[in-house]
Amino acid sequence: MDGVNAVSGETANWHQTGYVLAPYQTLEVKGWRKSLQRVAAFFFTEQQSSSGAQRPAEKSSSLGTGHGRSEASHARYTSFERATVNPEEVIAIHYDTYRNLVAMGVIKAPRIATPFPGQFVPDPR
Repeated sequence: MDGVNAVSGETANWHQTGYVLAPYQTLEVKGWRKSLQRVAAFFFTEQQSSSGAQRPAEKSSSLGTGHGRSEASHARYTSFERATVNPEEVIAIHYDTYRNLVAMGVIKAPRIATPFPGQFVPDPR
């Protein structure tokens, strides 16, 4: 989150520790890993207050991800050998406020319906 490894807290790099999933398995990553039993829940906050604040900040109104309440989330260690030196695919997900996403052209602003577009019933002659 915010360019930070949610398991180790280090600036994200694909060579680091992470979660290993079986094919078609899903995982809900609930927060910043604090131990094998607990996480600090993710929550949206201003970029300056987020866990990613040590990296170059975006504009001040951008969102970041903070450390929230402690929640149960069990994990365990496993061994893992990478099949290739480089990843087969890297996916980056960017998020921000609705207003900023519209300003950047990521999403289109909805058209506002005009119930009375300036044309009303004329008086009879």
